[in-house]
Amino acid sequence: LNKLQEVKLTESATNRSLAEHNLSQQSRIEQGRRALISAHKEAADLGRHHRELTSRLSGGQQGESLETLHSLLQSACLEAEEKSDSILDQFQSKRMSLPEFINKYTEARALYHTRRAKTDKVTEISNQRIVQASSAYRTTNMPPAMPPVGPFGPPPVPPQHAAMPPYYYPPNYYGAPLKFEFLIPLRVLSSSATKENQAQVIRCHSDKKREDKSRSNGGTFAAVTASVAMATVANTVYDVTNFVDSHPGGEKILLAAGKDVEPFWDLYAVHKSPHVLSILAEYAIARLTAADALELQRRKASEQSDDGGKFANEPKRSPLLVPINKRPYNAMSPPEILMDHYYTPNAIHFVRNHLPVPKLPEDANSHRVKLDLKDPTNEEKVNRSLNVTVEQLRNDFPRVSYDVTLACAGNRRNEMAQWRQARGLEWRQTAVSNARWTGAPLHLVLKKLFGLDLDKARKLGYRHVQFEGMDGDSITGDFYGASVPVEVALDESRGLLLAYEMNGEAIPADHGYPLRVIVPGAIGARSVKWLCRIALSRQESSSFWLRSDYKTFQPSLYTPTVEDFVRAPAQLYWPVVSAICWPPDGHVIRDGYGADEDEVVQIRGYAFSGAGAGVVRVEVTTDDGNTWQLAQWCNLDDAPDDVDDSLHQPFGQRWAWRLWEATVPAPKPGQSVTIACKAVDDNGNQQPERWSSVWNARGLLGNAWHRVT
Repeated sequence: LNKLQEVKLTESATNRSLAEHNLSQQSRIEQGRRALISAHKEAADLGRHHRELTSRLSGGQQGESLETLHSLLQSACLEAEEKSDSILDQFQSKRMSLPEFINKYTEARALYHTRRAKTDKVTEISNQRIVQASSAYRTTNMPPAMPPVGPFGPPPVPPQHAAMPPYYYPPNYYGAPLKFEFLIPLRVLSSSATKENQAQVIRCHSDKKREDKSRSNGGTFAAVTASVAMATVANTVYDVTNFVDSHPGGEKILLAAGKDVEPFWDLYAVHKSPHVLSILAEYAIARLTAADALELQRRKASEQSDDGGKFANEPKRSPLLVPINKRPYNAMSPPEILMDHYYTPNAIHFVRNHLPVPKLPEDANSHRVKLDLKDPTNEEKVNRSLNVTVEQLRNDFPRVSYDVTLACAGNRRNEMAQWRQARGLEWRQTAVSNARWTGAPLHLVLKKLFGLDLDKARKLGYRHVQFEGMDGDSITGDFYGASVPVEVALDESRGLLLAYEMNGEAIPADHGYPLRVIVPGAIGARSVKWLCRIALSRQESSSFWLRSDYKTFQPSLYTPTVEDFVRAPAQLYWPVVSAICWPPDGHVIRDGYGADEDEVVQIRGYAFSGAGAGVVRVEVTTDDGNTWQLAQWCNLDDAPDDVDDSLHQPFGQRWAWRLWEATVPAPKPGQSVTIACKAVDDNGNQQPERWSSVWNARGLLGNAWHRVT
C-alpha cells in the first residue's frame, strides 16, 4: 500500500509537469503554425506549384505583378487539366496505344526538364521561406522522441487554405518541400489497372534487350503507375523509378500497375518504421486532389468495416499484451507478468503476424494439409501428392509434447537500434514466450506417408522441406512460407512437430490454429502458422521472408542490396541470449531505500539458446563486468518437477528457456546502478558485451549483454 501511494504521488507530480509543459508547447505550436500559414500564402502568391505548370510562365518578364502571375498560373492549370483529360480519353477509348501513351508522357517530361531551369528564380525565395517555416513547425510541434510524420501524416490544413488557388497544397512539413505540388486526379492513375496492361508495363520495365530509350521510357511509366498507387498510402505520389531496383520487394511494387498499392504497403509492418518513411519521402513528387483523398478514406473505411476485408478474421486479444503494431497485429508479452510462469499462458504469449489472420476452419480435425514431393530437377513439377487431415495426425501418429521457447528474430531490436538504426519493428526484450506444444513428429509423418528417411531423401535429391501457411498477400498472391534443410526436418533428435495443441488446448488463432509446424531452437519465423502445405524440394522456399528478409550481415554493411540478400544464408537458429524482465529500465526505487547496506534489489529474467543447447548459467554484474555473481534458477509452481533433470530435456534437446533471479545491493539514496546480465550455454558460447559486434541492418539476433538502470 505504501508503494502504491508513492506511485500515485509520483504520477500526480508527473501530470502537473506535463500540463505545464503542454501549455508552453501550445504557445510555440501556435507561433509555428502561423509562420507556416504565412509562408504558404506567400508561396501561393509567388506561384510555387507543379514545376511542369509553372514552367509555362518562362516567358514572363521580371517585374510582372503578382496578380498577373497568379492569373497565368490558373490558366496553365486549366489547360494542363484539359490536356491530361484528352490524353486519358484517347487511351481509355483505345485510340492511343500504350507505347504511344508512354512516348507522349516521356516527351512531356523532357519538356518539363528544359523549362525547369527557367523557373528556378521564381521558386527560389518561396522554397527558402517554406523550408524555414517547416523547420519551425517541426521544432515546436514534434519533440525528438516522436516518430517522423513526413508525408504519412496529414499535414495541418488551416481554413485559410480554402481561399488559395485550387491546385495548391501545403508542402511535406517534415522535410524540404515536395519536388512539385500539382494535384493529380486519382482516375488518371488507374487507367492501366488491367492485367494485360500490367504485363506490358512490367515487360517494358524489365526487358534488358530493348534499346536504352525504350527501356527508360518503360521504366518511367512503370514507376509512375506503381508510385501513383503507392501515393494513396498517404495521398502522396512517388516516382520510384530509381528505387525499385534496390528494394528487396521492388518487383512486387510494380505489380500494382496503377492500382491502389496501400493494401500491399500495410501488410508489411516494417513500412511503418520511421526510417522507412524518411527514405520514401525523398521520392515524393505530388499529392492527390483533396476530393480523391477523401474518397480513398471512404473506400478504406468501407473495406475495413466489411466482413470481406483483409483484416476481417482478427481474433480478440488480451489487453495485457503490449502491441507494437496493430495491422498486421504484433504484440509483446507483458514483462511484469512473463516471469511468473514457466509456461507462458496462451493469452499473453507474444504474437508475430506477418500478414492478416486468414479465414480459419471451424472444425480443426477436418483441416487438410497438402504434402508434395517435387521433382528434384524441376521445381514446378510435383512427382507425388497427397492430403492428410488433422484428425489423421491425431489418430494415426504418436502424440508427442515438447517444451519449446519461441522468439521473434527481432527480439531486443530496439536496443540494437539505439546503437545504430536497424530495419524492422522495434521489439523490446519480451518478443519471447515458452509453451508446451503437442502434435505428430514430422519425420514419422513423412516416413509413413512417403517411405522417406533422411538417407533416402538425400539420395533422391531432396535438400529442403518447405512449409506454407494460409496467410497470404492479397496483392501478389504470395503466401507466408519458410523451409528447413532435410537434415533438420527428418532427424528425430531435432524435434520438429506438426502441432495441434498449445499448453494442452487447441492452438489459438493468433498462434497457428488449426495446425502449426514447430521448429525447436529456431527463430520464430521458421515455425510457420496456419500450415496448409509441406513440400520436399531441392530448393529452399521461394518465400520472400526466407529469401529476402530473415538474414544477417556484417556490421559494416549499412544498406544491403538485393544481391546481398541473395548471397546471404537464411537464418535458422538462435545464439545464446538472456534478458532482464524486472525491474524495467529506468525503474525508481522508493525514496530512502538503499540507506541500509543490507537492502537489495531483486532481478528476474530469462535465458535460452538455439539448436537445442541448454543454458548452464547466468551471470549478473553491477560494475560493467569487473565482477560477476551467479544467478539462481527460479522454482515456479507450473514448472515440471524434473525441469533441472536431463531426462526432461536431454542434451541437445534443451529447447525451453530457463528463468532466473538474483539480488544486487540497492543503490544509495540519490544514486543509480546499471545492472547487466549474460548467459553461457552447453557449448561455452556466451553473449557479447557490445552491440557493435552483433549489429546488422535487419536488427536480428540481438544478444549483447542486457542492461537496465
